[in-house]
Amino acid sequence: LGFRAPFSTKKFEMRASELVITAGSAFALGFALSKWHSSLCLRRPKVLPPSQDASSSREAEVAASTKVGSYFNGSLNAAMVYIGDSLDLYRHVRAIDANHTGATPTAVANASGLNERWVREWMCQQTACGILHRYADDVEGEASFGISEAMFTVLTDRENIHYACGLLSGFPFIMDRVCKLPECFSTGKGFTYDDGGELVATAIERQHIKDFKHHLVQKALPKIKAGAVVKRLRSGCRVAEVGFGAGGALVALKKHFPNIELHGFETSQHALQRAKVNLAAAGLQDSVQLHDVTAHPTALADNGPYDFVLCWDVLHDAPHPDKLMESVRPVMANGGCWLVVDIATCDERAVDMVHRGGKASMYFSMSLCLCMSSGLSAPGGMGLGTLGFTKKVAKKLSVKAGWSKMTTFEVAELPTNSFFVFYP
Repeated sequence: LGFRAPFSTKKFEMRASELVITAGSAFALGFALSKWHSSLCLRRPKVLPPSQDASSSREAEVAASTKVGSYFNGSLNAAMVYIGDSLDLYRHVRAIDANHTGATPTAVANASGLNERWVREWMCQQTACGILHRYADDVEGEASFGISEAMFTVLTDRENIHYACGLLSGFPFIMDRVCKLPECFSTGKGFTYDDGGELVATAIERQHIKDFKHHLVQKALPKIKAGAVVKRLRSGCRVAEVGFGAGGALVALKKHFPNIELHGFETSQHALQRAKVNLAAAGLQDSVQLHDVTAHPTALADNGPYDFVLCWDVLHDAPHPDKLMESVRPVMANGGCWLVVDIATCDERAVDMVHRGGKASMYFSMSLCLCMSSGLSAPGGMGLGTLGFTKKVAKKLSVKAGWSKMTTFEVAELPTNSFFVFYP
């Protein structure tokens, strides 16, 4: 089953990444992970109602049953990818199969210290869903398996641009949160990111590593003010990141622009701890100033002004994005600007649902479990949701907060994100 020989081209890395992503595309709320979707906002879609032809009702029921059943299958595939990732089984299979002679369940169990019977069943499941491939049985009749280079890369290389196991690593949290959603539907109140525990922080960290490594400095920053911001960063200026998460962007900024004075502001305690670990690992623990906004609500204003401010995937999660925009405006230095990176979306929800090729289900599901939940975790929260920070919303909030100008740009390598630049 699957591919017998390994392959390594970029094309097949993308296909492997999409396969892993599809494995999680249909759990209870349609949980999925994907970076590839159709162009947005092309035109208003024509939505056709379901067929009312009575003669085709049986066929329609069969199709509907198959569709719903595939959701459960997808959830199980995602769960088994999580097992392979958390137990490091993919690395064991790859190491034993280095010469493409196959890795037996016995060999993988011995190398990992795990039970052979459980390992064998998992390897069969992974072959059935197309992640592993099976060789001919050995002379003693034991099955042997392998994993292609492309599949191994997208499952294990966190810095690869096609890495697909970021949010999947938080799968247990998602299932736990699903069990709590009925309460949210009843009360209207959501959960903070910290309510999800450390697993949420680490999953989001893993999801963004590749973006900060490959796209923030190299692709996004040069597009602001025709490269003037990059020149200013190189010469040295005061920089802040609001909502720095695990500190991936802080590390990237400080490594590329060592002359900047860099401040980070965060409310999540789990994220703060992850950032401290990551900064220390990069040797930057004394070069970046971290601020706990929960303990010190005025920290952003107390340490300003700033020549450049960054927010990456923060505004749509914030209970009060309007107040956040109002708080950043007064701390901007003359000639400074604020880069806000958020989820690419449209001003018409119907367009979103159609032009994302059906993968909008992932965004709405993540919104229910994380993003909108966070946005409704405080009294009076706006609850924008994953797809809620549209250009129309951004413009309205920025004008109200006193920003004089808003521009936007795109990064071809990151079609899932929108890039806004606000000027005081």
